[in-house]
Amino acid sequence: MTNAEISDKFMKAFEDQNWDEWKSYFTNDVAMEDMAAGIKANTLEEFTGYAQGWKAAFPDMKGDITNRMEAGNTLIEEITWRGTHTGDMMSPDGNTIPPTNKTVALRTCFILDFENGKCKSFKNYNDIMTMMSQLGLMPS
Repeated sequence: MTNAEISDKFMKAFEDQNWDEWKSYFTNDVAMEDMAAGIKANTLEEFTGYAQGWKAAFPDMKGDITNRMEAGNTLIEEITWRGTHTGDMMSPDGNTIPPTNKTVALRTCFILDFENGKCKSFKNYNDIMTMMSQLGLMPS
């Protein structure tokens, strides 16, 4: 299976909230970093909690890959995530943002590194400011 195929599978597992399958595509010591929020995870369990937080806030969130480049063990993807904010969302400072019931189109870039058929490094660059504006939480 190619790294792109692995990514397709873990995105589908994320969308379906199939967490056991989702975890099978990552190493136990996966390093995740959300650049916009300043959040880091250094274990699969921490990363899973981060992903589950997104799905709790946006249960219908689905990703559309708009561009993909692969070089060796590195995969770079541009994705637009669409969903409705119907659940509590944690902010980087630990406060809870209650549901706004508004939809978002969140543009994201993933830089993924793979080893032995599993993702071992996951860097997430997302346009959090536009998302916050779409939710009505800051001026557009």
